[in-house]
Amino acid sequence: MTDSTETQGESASGPEAGAPTTFQILCGSLAAQVHMALGLIPDPVDQQTRVELGAARQGIDMLTMLAEKTMGNLDEQETRTLSLLLTQLRMFFVERVKELKEQGSEAAEPPKSDEDDAEPPKSDDGPTIILP
Repeated sequence: MTDSTETQGESASGPEAGAPTTFQILCGSLAAQVHMALGLIPDPVDQQTRVELGAARQGIDMLTMLAEKTMGNLDEQETRTLSLLLTQLRMFFVERVKELKEQGSEAAEPPKSDEDDAEPPKSDDGPTIILP
């Protein structure tokens, strides 16, 4: 028998460590990563702020994919939360790129997404149909 003071749902690091993860917490965590990548909040590890547009775009793309894959499976509050988050993050991204361009920073050029680089497959068999 072990001498443990932990209760069900709690761990040694506190009661919140064993709390169930909700959809809003997942979205909020991804949004916080985008905020860090845009230099809006400092990194909690080293307290430094830095702008990493590629990471910001990737976070926004992940939330967009999450919205697409869960469409029809979320309740009204979850759908509204995700939609508002994506709208705000996209606006922050555009504003940050604009600020960097005004400052003449080389980091101002937003990175291309995978979809930007995708070329349609080449075939001599007739027209190619590209599905999203």
